[in-house]
Order: sequence, then C-alpha cells, then structure tokens
Amino acid sequence: MYNAAETVAATVHSVRAQTLNDWELYLADDGSNDATIDVAALAAANDPRVKIVECGRLAHMGKVRNRIMSSVSAPLVCMLDADDLLRPNYLESQDELRLETGAAVVHSAAEHLVGERIVRVPPGYRGPLVCDPPWMIAQLCPRNPVYAPSAMIGREALESVGGFSECPEHFSVGDGDLWLRMAPRYRFAYNPEPLLLYRIRAESLCRNPANFIRNRYGEIISLEQAIARGPDLPATLMRRLRRRLSKVHSNCARLLLDEKPPRREEAREHFRAAFRQAPFAFPYLPFHLLSIAGTMPPYYLHRLLRSFRSAESS
Repeated sequence: MYNAAETVAATVHSVRAQTLNDWELYLADDGSNDATIDVAALAAANDPRVKIVECGRLAHMGKVRNRIMSSVSAPLVCMLDADDLLRPNYLESQDELRLETGAAVVHSAAEHLVGERIVRVPPGYRGPLVCDPPWMIAQLCPRNPVYAPSAMIGREALESVGGFSECPEHFSVGDGDLWLRMAPRYRFAYNPEPLLLYRIRAESLCRNPANFIRNRYGEIISLEQAIARGPDLPATLMRRLRRRLSKVHSNCARLLLDEKPPRREEAREHFRAAFRQAPFAFPYLPFHLLSIAGTMPPYYLHRLLRSFRSAESS
C-alpha cells in the first residue's frame, strides 16, 4: 500500500468480515508519506491476524510482494490492493472451488467500484470454468482477463515459477507475467460469482498515461519470454502468443507516435517487430509494410487507422 489513507480502512474491514476466519493479513507499506499506517492500525483494531510491515520505498509491486512472501509460511496467497474490497464469502467460496478443482490459481468475476458506487460490468473472462495447462495461455491472449486481487494462488506453485517478477518494467503489470509463467504448468479455475469490488481510479499505476509505454515494454518482455519457454506448446498457442506480441508492439508504436514530439524512430522499430511476429495482423499492416520500407506513414493516416482498433480486438 502507498498513500492509501482514504481507502485502506475499508479494505481491512472487508477482510476482517470474511466468513472464513483462518487467515492472516499482511499490510505492506511501501513508504507512504500520509496517514496510511495510522489508519491501517486503527482499522486492524488490535486483531492479531492483521500485521503491518514497513518496506521502505521499493516502488515495485513484485518486490513488495516477494518481501512479504519471504516472511510468511501460509500455503495460499491472495494479492489484495489497498483500495479494493472483498465480498464476505470470498475466502470461503474460493477455497471451496480450489479444493473441488485442484487448481493452483482460482480467480473470480468482479464488480467495479467508482467512488462509492458499485457498477456491474460484463465478465472479462469468457473461457472454461476449469482450464488445464497449457490452455490458459489462450485466455491470456489477446488480453489478461484475470483480476489479480480476486486470485487465490497456491504458494508452492507460485514459488516454483520464481515468485513475482522484479523486472523494472513489471513495476505495475507483473500479474500478467505471472499468469504466463504459471499457465503452461498449472490448472486455473474461474468463479463466475463477483467476489471482488475492484476500484477504478484515474490515478492508479496501470491507468496513468505516464506509465502506458513502460507497461507495454513490460508486456513485450513477458511475451518474448513466454515464446522462448514454449517451443513445445501446441502450434495454436504459439500463434496466439505471437499475435499478441505483434499487437503490443503495434500499440507501443502508436503510443510513441502520440508523444510530443513523436518518437518516430522507436515507433518504426516496434512496427517492424510487430511485422516479424504477425505479418498480416489487421489493422496495422500498412504501417508494417511502410516501416519495412524505411518510411513512416503520414500522421493523418495513423489517426485514421486508430479508428480500426475495435476490429483488432475482435
């Protein structure tokens, strides 16, 4: 948690209200300079299951999570952000599904929390309720559909893939990297009941425009590593990974062109990389061809092709 004084109390209360009582809550403070620690301590109300850990200022979700993991021995791990809320039956329902399916990762549907208003949203995950390895990879392409704070993860499985990424580019998007490392080896299960209230805030790390390009770089690293690890994967999954990588390269190039001034040379390299992974991916094929030729299309054409982004997602 970092400067979460406005939201952390409600988060702590949502955990303390769980129908399953066998849990420990570690509140990892990442160098907050507001009243976060004081508010969290008050919300804990001397509950011995709630522990506050001051991590200094690591400024990286993966590093904070690994710091906590190194000091606890719980067999199951959940990653709740300091502004999200759990339904009272979250732990009980997820644990029942884990025992029923034998899944290493159990995730659920979510509702959005905008201010104090709960908003129902279509499920982001549309795959099978139980996904055996390595087929969860198909669900992770073209986008990550797993709400990380809804996930209950087996500690043994988590440690076997190296824990949370501490790659600098994964400072806010390491969850997708974790699923890509776990999907070839472990079963995932999905609970369609919305057990998480996921807060939508413009200032969150993943929604901050200043982080968009860095986040795309993180995705590129994760996908390249997944492809390098996966020569034995079914061909259809390798195609999905390469198409996803092509899309991320193209999106990264688009963001670079939107910079002031446009970073055209870097954008050209990403379009070329996109072409190498999926030469005929629509709607960026004109960019790919012109980039291979060593030129960059006029800006008005770039803006026109952006209108086809919805077609790319279909």
